[in-house]
Amino acid sequence: MFRPFDRSARTAPSQYPRIPFHTFRGFQLLSSLIVGGIMCFFIWHLTHDHWPTPWTFIWVRNTPEIARCDMQC
Repeated sequence: MFRPFDRSARTAPSQYPRIPFHTFRGFQLLSSLIVGGIMCFFIWHLTHDHWPTPWTFIWVRNTPEIARCDMQC
């Protein structure tokens, strides 16, 4: 019989392979830094030329920051 809320039927989480896991996280951090740098470059040039920063740039600029914060936890 299937019991969806049976607490005794839990299994331990599987271990991730250490090297591929941290390699993937390293590439994720690197790409996040690159995207953040490119967005800062565009925002700086828009501000320097007295153009308003589009709200989508602000959202996209904050996404790598959130990803970096998430990776630290």
